[in-house]
Amino acid sequence: RNGAYYYTVNTASTDIFTTTLDTATGRVLTGPTLIARDGRRPAWSRDGRYLAYVSNPTVPSSAAVLRIRSVDTGETRELSPRLNITPRVDMRWFPDGSALLVRASDLTNREGLFRVDSQTGAASLVWRATDRDTRSGLSPVLSPDGKTLFFVRLDLDPVDPARSGSQIVGVDLEGRTERVVVSRERPILAIALSPDGQRLAFEAFEGEGPSPAGLRDQSPSSTSTGFPRELWPADALYVVPASGGEGVLLHRFEEEPPGLDALHGEVEWSPDGRYVLFATMTGNGGGRLWRIPADGGQAERLDLLTDSEFDQFSMRMHPNGREVAFSAGSPGGVELWVMENLFALTRSQPTAPGAR
Repeated sequence: RNGAYYYTVNTASTDIFTTTLDTATGRVLTGPTLIARDGRRPAWSRDGRYLAYVSNPTVPSSAAVLRIRSVDTGETRELSPRLNITPRVDMRWFPDGSALLVRASDLTNREGLFRVDSQTGAASLVWRATDRDTRSGLSPVLSPDGKTLFFVRLDLDPVDPARSGSQIVGVDLEGRTERVVVSRERPILAIALSPDGQRLAFEAFEGEGPSPAGLRDQSPSSTSTGFPRELWPADALYVVPASGGEGVLLHRFEEEPPGLDALHGEVEWSPDGRYVLFATMTGNGGGRLWRIPADGGQAERLDLLTDSEFDQFSMRMHPNGREVAFSAGSPGGVELWVMENLFALTRSQPTAPGAR
């Protein structure tokens, strides 16, 4: 009644961190080191000299921007391509470091994968999503020579998203031809290309039902790998030749109890191609690192990446194999603020509720 206006402010944020690993054992040697505030989706350049990430917009309705941080100097520069980019964008570097591959839409509503010049921010369309593609260009990766593009095509089922069909598609960027590497009746969540470009690792939602046709089960039991059967969701980890053909089921994660987030972490390769790394969500929302031999075997539980809220789909291995970049929630909360004397400037009285 006296013109005081009360409102809340969320002070939590999602930031970029790095942690150092032992190259031999994969164990975490150092705790999370804060690299950048308000960022998601880190991506290392092929030479490891730069870390790109998506900066959260300060105004909810504005577009996110891309930032590139120099590992040597710590200096950060900002790119503002003429694209509609969200903080959840998929992003990778082109092998020569000249540009970033970004999933977005342009100002004429063309949706697909764009090349963003790493110096000027100029954007050009690399691959366009067609009308039949409900959601395409997810989790894009480029071959080491930059000539082949791989991504996930998801045919979303609006009634039951868990039963959405999916494909891993390979595109010859010179010949503009497409081929299907993997086709499934359930969603594929994330993919990663081995350092030599010969194999693809991917996480997929299994749900109920048998293993997909053409994939050979090489996974040990969840008990032998140390995965508590009652704690992990029904997702699975596979490796398949990038040229197509029979793949290997590395591990299947059992259903999680109510209230525990499902495993939807990013998949990565060790630089020597021997291991596939992945993250799981802990009971308090943190992220734990695991690795498993790429040819099949037992998963090895490593260490916590963070005990803060782990940002899903956001973990990248440095080319040297000694660092992991990821984004996670920083401690924060909700503050209550009051704006006093709101009507003092107009010398008017507040309007009664419902009055015009």
